[in-house]
Amino acid sequence: MKGNDKPALKTSVKGKAIGLLLMAFFTIGWAVTAEISLKGDGHGIVIIAFSLISYIFIGFAIYLLRSSKRIQASEDDEQRISTRQIIKRFYLNFGIEIVAIGILCFLLFHFGKTGYIIPVIALTVGLHFYPLAGIFHRKIDYYFATWTCLVAIAGILMLLFSNYQPSGIHSFVSVGAACATTGYGIFMLNK
Repeated sequence: MKGNDKPALKTSVKGKAIGLLLMAFFTIGWAVTAEISLKGDGHGIVIIAFSLISYIFIGFAIYLLRSSKRIQASEDDEQRISTRQIIKRFYLNFGIEIVAIGILCFLLFHFGKTGYIIPVIALTVGLHFYPLAGIFHRKIDYYFATWTCLVAIAGILMLLFSNYQPSGIHSFVSVGAACATTGYGIFMLNK
């Protein structure tokens, strides 16, 4: 926090820390998916690069969580109500995303279209960023949503209309999604 900033609210500092932990987790998850899709051809470079970035997110999140213990809770009733509403909307959005991913994966598996699972998950993740823009009042969510959706749609189109190996397409989509979560984490570090 810069010296001329308003005092940070304890919940916003904790929220930023939790956001960084989520971005670290999802960045590593996408990197692992990309590396598995590469079947060793990536020589671990994807995992190493994104893991290093994720460790920075985790380290900063731990720093924020420790720092939040020293911050006095200075929210008034109106701020507490607003914070609760934001948290409820976030969890609702996240819950819908998880349920949608589960249903879509089941349907793709059931109909023998497992090659589409990774791009469809990425598309669902991208779509879940759009409501976050309204929940957190941030325009940046629109950019990460659009990026992730475009990468996912490109993956789906490549599966439909090209002769590329699904593993290469899965890796492409996974790296694209990891770039989005990395960008989101970097944004959180700088806000």
